[in-house]
Amino acid sequence: MTYDQAIQRYGIDKPDMRLPAMVDLSTTLTPELRDSLKIDPALPVLGFTIPNVGTLSGTQRRASSMKSASSSATPVSTSSTSPASAPTQPSSR
Repeated sequence: MTYDQAIQRYGIDKPDMRLPAMVDLSTTLTPELRDSLKIDPALPVLGFTIPNVGTLSGTQRRASSMKSASSSATPVSTSSTSPASAPTQPSSR
């Protein structure tokens, strides 16, 4: 990739190739949004999109994966004494 291609596609000469190339988002912005953000209508708006992101937050994805993992796990029997209610031993230090 040439320097000019890197600048045009990624906006930097040493792009992070894990991210997709930038796309023109100018048509996505409404004139009202451009005005409120004080973006000159003559300027292009470039950015990158990451597919399949935004449908769930990271917390929601983790909770969902924990639910599916726990529903497929074998139930574990618990004892009548939990660690929180067990007597503690004084430290000998």
